Amino acid sequence: MKKLLAPLLALGLLLSSCSHGQAPSTPLPSSTPTPVPVASPSSAPLWWERPDLSLLPQSLEESALLGGVPCWLMGTAEDVQLYCGVDVNEGGWLLRRGDAVQYFPAPMARRPETAPKLQWGDFDADGQEELLILYYTTPQSADLHIYEWAEGWTDRHFGPEVYNPLLLDAIEYHYEPRTATVACGGNTVSYTLGPEEAGRVGLWDSFGDLLFYRVEDTSLTAVFGIGLNINGQARYFANVTAQLCYDGASFSLLNFQLLETGGV
Repeated sequence: MKKLLAPLLALGLLLSSCSHGQAPSTPLPSSTPTPVPVASPSSAPLWWERPDLSLLPQSLEESALLGGVPCWLMGTAEDVQLYCGVDVNEGGWLLRRGDAVQYFPAPMARRPETAPKLQWGDFDADGQEELLILYYTTPQSADLHIYEWAEGWTDRHFGPEVYNPLLLDAIEYHYEPRTATVACGGNTVSYTLGPEEAGRVGLWDSFGDLLFYRVEDTSLTAVFGIGLNINGQARYFANVTAQLCYDGASFSLLNFQLLETGGV
């Protein structure tokens, strides 16, 4: 009889539990997965950061890939080498002296057509030589930089933000019907529009579009093209030459001369 009562008692307890809405406690799987740590990839250095000097081109005919960017040797001056890296976003120039390499940004889509000109000289007459580099954005337009060395390079740029105000202050421009006149340095040059030239006329004030330099030892002369803006197109008819002076911190222009085109 006791053997029969034991199973019946167990069955009664089970039915009593179900009647009160209770169920055996069973752990449920979590609906939110446990995050798995992911190591963030280390960013690769840019082509100009810590370059392997042994990979740099050794001659003007060679090229190399630095970080996937094509690189060329563009010029030398004694113990200095100048390289360009062609990239529309991170392109620029590498200036090397010994094991020191310094980057100067200049995004470019292709290798410059005209090689830069490098020359050492004491351009500010302080007893220490500086490195002058003429970059050519186009074969008709030079961009002048002077680099001071002191365990690294300091770049002094003679750019449009410097020479445009100097030229606009030195040049007088007048326009009468179909004749434009420019005066500078005591000289005057006029230009009469041809029959096919009409529309809005003004002075072409992007002076760096036609710009050359004469470098004779440490003497610098800038030659600016002077033209008219005729409906957004430049029509050059004169040149302004000026002595370019550098004092170690800034630039100035002296001794302006205005010449008709062909006089330089």
